[in-house]
Amino acid sequence: MNVKDMLRQASDAAKQLITLSDQTIIGILKETAQVLRTHTEEVLAANRQDLERMDPANPKYDRLKLTEERLQGIAADMENVSTLSLIHISEPTRLLS
Repeated sequence: MNVKDMLRQASDAAKQLITLSDQTIIGILKETAQVLRTHTEEVLAANRQDLERMDPANPKYDRLKLTEERLQGIAADMENVSTLSLIHISEPTRLLS
């Protein structure tokens, strides 16, 4: 998949996201945070498998390496975002012309 295809997919996903209610978005954020907490070992195992295919000298390696602390931080951040007021955008930013 090339970058243009990925941008098109992101744009399509954004169009779907703007149709969700605030409560649905809040629920998704909270549920995803909970899933990260209850499935930490599975997420870390999958991350280790992904990292095995990378050269540890790659600058992206450390940024992509998950730890239990990083996952807990991500989950906490998702819960924090779920408490913020949501701003609705009538149309996603145009990434593609």
